[in-house]
Amino acid sequence: KMLQRKLNRNEIEAKYQELMDKRNEEKRIKREEDRETKLKELKEDEEKTPEMIEEEMNEWDKQRDQEEADEDDPEAPNLDAMLDEQKEKLVEARNTQSDF
Repeated sequence: KMLQRKLNRNEIEAKYQELMDKRNEEKRIKREEDRETKLKELKEDEEKTPEMIEEEMNEWDKQRDQEEADEDDPEAPNLDAMLDEQKEKLVEARNTQSDF
């Protein structure tokens, strides 16, 4: 119970949310850059009509959505791990104090 009081869950959740927001923004920017690159490639192909380009871009969007949905993101923040890490630090601090 003492640990629960010292463990500021709201603070950790806020930090987690901040990290997730940053991660999602980075992914969004990367997707936009990749999309622009693909669109540029298609426009350079003189045989493609605007309709064909639009159709291929729609297909690209669908595939990218699916890839992102299937993707395990090992670099994404993990709330449980963040909470466990904080608990371990509190236990270590408590054990260090009780040694005196």
